[in-house]
Amino acid sequence: MAGPNPLEGLGDYARRAYTSPYVMAAIGDQPRRVTIRRLEANLAAAKRDGEPATSEDFLRAVEWLGLLYVLDDRARAAARPLEFAVRQRQRLLGADDAHVRDLRAKLAHAYELGGRPVRALDRLEARAAAAEAGGPASKAALKHRMRLSDAYRRAGRVEAAFALHRDALAAAERDHGRDGEDAAVIRAVLAGEYLDADRPEAVDLYDAQVATLARIGARPAAIAEARARLAAAHLMTGRPAEAQAAVRQGLADLRDLSDAEAKLVRRMLTDQLAEVVRLTEDQRAARGA
Repeated sequence: MAGPNPLEGLGDYARRAYTSPYVMAAIGDQPRRVTIRRLEANLAAAKRDGEPATSEDFLRAVEWLGLLYVLDDRARAAARPLEFAVRQRQRLLGADDAHVRDLRAKLAHAYELGGRPVRALDRLEARAAAAEAGGPASKAALKHRMRLSDAYRRAGRVEAAFALHRDALAAAERDHGRDGEDAAVIRAVLAGEYLDADRPEAVDLYDAQVATLARIGARPAAIAEARARLAAAHLMTGRPAEAQAAVRQGLADLRDLSDAEAKLVRRMLTDQLAEVVRLTEDQRAARGA
């Protein structure tokens, strides 16, 4: 599987699991298989005693049982407890929660180790979840998120595709601020996705991107290019006057610059301005008719 090993980070699971009385009652100076049998018995007894399937103690023990199966080379047996944990955690935390994504990655890894066919979408979800370990804007995370996003669209799950990028953007803004480099990279991707889909959300995102690039002192050509995309979003939503203002400001950003990047963006903005002016005049004519 591409990306980090989905079974990395077991120490975190162990620390959580060892707070569960069902796990603590099973461990000891003994072979792993004895621990597994004791944990199986403890969980069976808990179910008979009416322990809620969504209790934290129970879920942590179930997750640990699944991982112990994998470590004991019993990947097929691991599928059932990990599937149960994914279902329950997803109901409690939502499908896009980081812990749920990590559990899905571990489940997909168990499927593969056990020789069970994994749907292409499952595999992509697992790889995307594993790649997030390097940060939401890392090269691997961006690559696997885009692949999963494309797969969601092909499967008719358009909102799930957008949600991938929205959640990544929210995480980047929370961890590094709205003006952080990670947030800027992911915001540009999400805005482009919205623009390609003719979604009005592109306007606010490109507006925020222009503001971020200006605040952090980005290259004038980068700011001007963002303004060009903002103008395209305004045009898409039927606002040629706002588009024209964005284009003219972009050209002003490039005043007195003659490097190759500035020339390329200036040419793009000049072509865009001609279209915007024509559309603005058409709109005025329609209003006067």
